[in-house]
Amino acid sequence: MYSFNTVLVACFVVASTAFAQPQGEQIIRTRDGKSRQGRVISETQKGYLFSSASGTSVIPFESIVDMSPVSAAQEAPPLVPTPMVAAAVAKPSTEVPAPPVAPAFPAISELRAPLEERPSRLGLRFGVGALAGASRDGGNFGGQGLLDYTFGRLGYRLALNLGGSVSSSLSFLGSVDNLVHFNISDVFSLGAGVQVALFQGYLTFLYAGPVLQPVLIKLGNRGQHQLALTATLAVVSSLASWPGGICCADMAGRFEVNAGYAYLF
Repeated sequence: MYSFNTVLVACFVVASTAFAQPQGEQIIRTRDGKSRQGRVISETQKGYLFSSASGTSVIPFESIVDMSPVSAAQEAPPLVPTPMVAAAVAKPSTEVPAPPVAPAFPAISELRAPLEERPSRLGLRFGVGALAGASRDGGNFGGQGLLDYTFGRLGYRLALNLGGSVSSSLSFLGSVDNLVHFNISDVFSLGAGVQVALFQGYLTFLYAGPVLQPVLIKLGNRGQHQLALTATLAVVSSLASWPGGICCADMAGRFEVNAGYAYLF
């Protein structure tokens, strides 16, 4: 009797352990070939109180063939696209993006603005330079100081030339050029005016004559680098002074050509 009760208790414990109430949703297959998916509410003496989509019922222990939990992948509901996403998939956008707009470059006429529209080349400017030339008496060289005022197409230039002679019986002391310029373009200009010059030899000579500047080339973004070709001709008789007194002398016909470079600030 004692051994029978022991065996009975052991069987009850094994049965209770085997049919412990499971957690979560389960899939139960029964002997009639059906499969039910749902949740175990409680455990009765005859079987599981099982809740499924078809209702709640008791499934006897002896009719259960297999019982397994539903995996997380099976529990997760299928993803349903939102109406906006579905509409985007069903009806792709027919809008065509606008082509990229190329950057606008200034026209050539804007790049080459008229001289009157370039303030950096208008108004009063000062400059320094050097010159070298030749005449019937030999060669001349020297430094140069400039005062330039540009109104637009017209301009005025005052040039003070100081220097000496290379090989001549006369020494070039200096000259002053008074020139009126006509600016043909922002690069090329020509001018004409009057020159007064001073030479030193045994006597001191002062003469005046016309000066022509047929070539004046302006380089640089502000026209600050300038190359010039200048020609002068003495037409006015000059005075000659010597230790014994003053008398008249004639230097008419003296022709001189100079080439120079100047930088205007």
